[in-house]
Amino acid sequence: MGVVIADRWAQANKNSDFFGAPDLAVEVLSPSNTAEEINDKERLCLENGCRQFWVISQKRKTVRVSKPDGTSITYTMGQEIPLDLLGGGTIAVKTIFPD
Repeated sequence: MGVVIADRWAQANKNSDFFGAPDLAVEVLSPSNTAEEINDKERLCLENGCRQFWVISQKRKTVRVSKPDGTSITYTMGQEIPLDLLGGGTIAVKTIFPD
């Protein structure tokens, strides 16, 4: 899944496909994913303008947030992910995973 910030979306040509990396890319792990595949997707997105790449592990109930500067933080149950990219606020990790 990808998210494009509203200001950037407003500047896009509505008569053609959207070009470029999303501002936020989200990958939900599945049993068929390999570490190499996820790392390749993350690198591709972050090297081409993506500002955050989230990897959601349903098995571990974690969300890893990576940024182009090479930093990444893994959030676990009981923690909140800052949504500064999306205008502020936070999202609790527990709201991402249904009981």
